[in-house]
Amino acid sequence: MLKSFLIVIIVSLTAIFTNCTKKEVVDPKSNSDYRDSFTGKWKFNGSKSYSSEYSNYSNSIVNYEGSISKSTNNEDAIIIQYYKDGSQTELEIDSTGNIRNSSGTKLGKITNNKTLDLSWQTESEGMNGGSMTVVYIKGTKL
Repeated sequence: MLKSFLIVIIVSLTAIFTNCTKKEVVDPKSNSDYRDSFTGKWKFNGSKSYSSEYSNYSNSIVNYEGSISKSTNNEDAIIIQYYKDGSQTELEIDSTGNIRNSSGTKLGKITNNKTLDLSWQTESEGMNGGSMTVVYIKGTKL
């Protein structure tokens, strides 16, 4: 009986020490950032228009080579630089490519990590009236 008890203790201690000395194997892919597959140089086409009581304009976005980069402010966001005037926007993206604004409204999608379809509208009211900006862009990863 004492012999059985000692065997159980020896086996238990061996198991404990073996588990304590095991090094955790970390899969390098598990630490990757899903946004990496969306970042890089992109070619954009589309339009950007602005209207208010005092002015209206519309700019075509034609074969503009911009970029998508990871946001440093939000681990779920990307920054899309889409027009020659430096226009960019920061939007949230999930691992499947769905793009949303900060309130969760779906604005577009990146499909197969290489095509983007996105649009949004912003409105503001001020003492001199309101204004509206509408942006529509399609993109292809270069």
